[in-house]
Amino acid sequence: MSLSVDNFNARGSGFVLGHITDCTVGISHYRPLDGSTYIPTPSSIVRKHAVVNVKNNDERCFEWAILSCLYPPTNVSKLNPCRVSSYTKHRDTLNFDGITFPVIEI
Repeated sequence: MSLSVDNFNARGSGFVLGHITDCTVGISHYRPLDGSTYIPTPSSIVRKHAVVNVKNNDERCFEWAILSCLYPPTNVSKLNPCRVSSYTKHRDTLNFDGITFPVIEI
């Protein structure tokens, strides 16, 4: 912010609220963010080739993310790091018992 804006905010505007002419209250159902399935990576991040986002059609995004980190494909020319098929052979190597999918933060 500029110095003039800081000074204006510090001393106040001097305005006084006289009355409110209208008030609208919007009510909607609260649905907290939770895990689900594949969400495409923004193109600005894809162009950097720094993130593996496994394209899955189940609710096990967390599992695929962990497996993609631990078991990166060795032959990138034949295996696409964003495909579930690159990690299915490692699916039973980790114990996900007791974890409910999708994994959500509470």
